[in-house]
Amino acid sequence: MYFRTPERLLMDNLANRLFCFWFGFCMLALSPVTAAAYDIRTPTYESRPKHFRENGVVKGLCIDVLKAIEDIDPSLRFVGMNDTVPLKRIEHDTANGKFDLMLCASQTHSRDASLIRIDLPIYVVDDILVVRDSDPLKDATIDDIRSIKKNNVIMAYVATGQAEWLLAQKGLVVDANALTSEAVLEKLLLKRGRFVLINEAVATNLMKLPEFSGKFRKLPTAVRTRGRYFYFSTRTPPEVVNQVKVALERLAAEGKLKKIVRRYELE
Repeated sequence: MYFRTPERLLMDNLANRLFCFWFGFCMLALSPVTAAAYDIRTPTYESRPKHFRENGVVKGLCIDVLKAIEDIDPSLRFVGMNDTVPLKRIEHDTANGKFDLMLCASQTHSRDASLIRIDLPIYVVDDILVVRDSDPLKDATIDDIRSIKKNNVIMAYVATGQAEWLLAQKGLVVDANALTSEAVLEKLLLKRGRFVLINEAVATNLMKLPEFSGKFRKLPTAVRTRGRYFYFSTRTPPEVVNQVKVALERLAAEGKLKKIVRRYELE
């Protein structure tokens, strides 16, 4: 019969414990990264109704979508929404991995080339033309603007889908240097241009603000219709991106995404 001395029993026990420790450590190291161990860094900029600051807190349609995703999958945690960062820098720093998620962004060639787009749009909205309320023009298309010889500057704010699209068009006089949606409307008031190309949701919300109320008019013909998407950094773990995608698809399938969008008068 095999007999183990107390010293041998102690050594065997220690060996078993060490084996269990290293086995568990190796399994943890080899297991896929999950969102529970990963904060999804999500900065915002001022853009009603997507995300805007009110009483020191960032609110909005896209923030409500994030909260709904967290309710569906509690392992997902979005952080940094109260960090206000210029749009151009958000795109740049999401591409280089400083941030993980660019919220509710329009589709552009540069974003599709450097980021990961979740194909399901958060919402779909028209890009429209806005003019000063005193402008005699009743309606206009992009081709109409091409034929105007004077007072024909069309503006957008920097790093947006509208700016990229306008700058690629021929025969237009474009100013795409304003840093925010508010700034581009202020330039319109100052007569730095005649038209602003802007998405209708942003225009509608800005025109409700006291400083802009009654000063602008939306032209009735939409220029184009585009979705707004979640764009992830290529350096964000694929498992995290997939968890967000699955949660978004569930939100859409259950009708909850559409309810959030309707709260902001986008449908």
